Amino acid sequence: MIPVVRRPDLDFSDVRRDWFDGNLLISLRTDALHLLFPSGEQFFVRSVLRFRDRLSDPELVERVRAFAGQEAMHGKLHEAAFEALESQGYEYRSALEAYEHLAWKVLEPWGSDVMKLSVTAALEHLTASFAARALVDGRIDGMDAPMSDLMRWHAAEEIEHRDVAFDVLTAVDGRYVVRAAGMIAALVGLGVMWSRLFFHLKRQTPELTPERLRQERAALAAKGWTHRFILPRALRYLKPGYHPRDEDLDPLATQALQTLGLIAA
Repeated sequence: MIPVVRRPDLDFSDVRRDWFDGNLLISLRTDALHLLFPSGEQFFVRSVLRFRDRLSDPELVERVRAFAGQEAMHGKLHEAAFEALESQGYEYRSALEAYEHLAWKVLEPWGSDVMKLSVTAALEHLTASFAARALVDGRIDGMDAPMSDLMRWHAAEEIEHRDVAFDVLTAVDGRYVVRAAGMIAALVGLGVMWSRLFFHLKRQTPELTPERLRQERAALAAKGWTHRFILPRALRYLKPGYHPRDEDLDPLATQALQTLGLIAA
């Protein structure tokens, strides 16, 4: 499948702090996650494009080009969503700059090109897993617009291009140990960076009292809106012979894009 670059027209100026189902905890968690996206997706594109000239399959080269276009557009829309944090009174730039310095100035130069590609393939698997989960468990329907439209669009396109980085990695270095090492690094890096940004925002949210935190955690658990699926999804990626298209997720993406009017029903 050749991914398609799209850009929905979204206005984030009136987004409230508890935009995610009225639950401030998961709203902050998701805000912290989308702070990771713009520069993270630039890293994904850099990691994949380094190997474009080594690919012999013209279709894979075209998929890489489209992958880069989709990721660039995701970054732009998530950066636009940062204005919602500003209108809500959050200071986030210092934490964002610290994350970007650590991730891309300190850690990125340290790894090999193949390892960066392996981390990208692993993170693409995790983002597609987040996407599929969000599209089937009702959480996107609980978001206020335009955040629901942003997440639905992003989720659909993550599913569309879920195998591009993996296929590039397989073409240039298909060793299992490389794939496994990339997933381990991805899990550690995602956990650390996401947590740092979440706690930076949480410190600026006095209304998230211990009692409200307890109640909102319980509400999320009751709906199944937790992160417990991440480890099983990572383990699935580590199964020998795994490929991202082993699961037919494309109908989820198609339905999401039809809901947004980005493709014909």
